[in-house]
Formats: sequence, structure tokens, C-alpha cells
Amino acid sequence: KAGPSGAGLAQQVESIRVNAFASGISEVFLVGAGLLGVAVVSSFFLKEIPLRQSHDRTAAGHSADATGTPAGTSLEARPAAAAAASPEAAPQPLPAD
Repeated sequence: KAGPSGAGLAQQVESIRVNAFASGISEVFLVGAGLLGVAVVSSFFLKEIPLRQSHDRTAAGHSADATGTPAGTSLEARPAAAAAASPEAAPQPLPAD
């Protein structure tokens, strides 16, 4: 047993530890709140870039061919997609060993 002086010392250490933890938490909160304030104020000075107004790809400046496939992405340019899109392409069985 630590005795009467040991119990008082333990209370002092506990008090110091709780005060240090509370002080650290409040400092971190204040720094975070300050950074949040700076971010909100700076967001008012950002240039607004409007989003696309349509889902139509041709209206957004993208050209498309007669099938609706965007230019430069034809099935001939993508052999794997062309093979998968053709109706005669069926899964082939693996060769037997």
C-alpha cells in the first residue's frame, strides 16, 4: 500500500493528466475550427465552373457515328469489344489436356 501520501500523489497525477488531455483537445479543436473558417472563406473566391447541362453526348461537343458510338471508339478499334459484341461469338471450350 502507498499510504496516505501515495493516494494524494495519485490524485495529483490524475488531475495533471486530465488537464493536459483537455488542453490538448481544445487546442486541436480551435486549430481545426480556424482551418475550417479559412476554407469556407476561400471557397467564396473560387471560380464557378458550370456542370454539363445535358446527358446527350453530341450536345456536349462529342461527335458520334450513326450507331451512337462516340467517335474514336468504334468496335474495330477495340478487338475484344468487337468480338464480344458479335452474335456469332460464343464461349469456346478449353482444349483438353
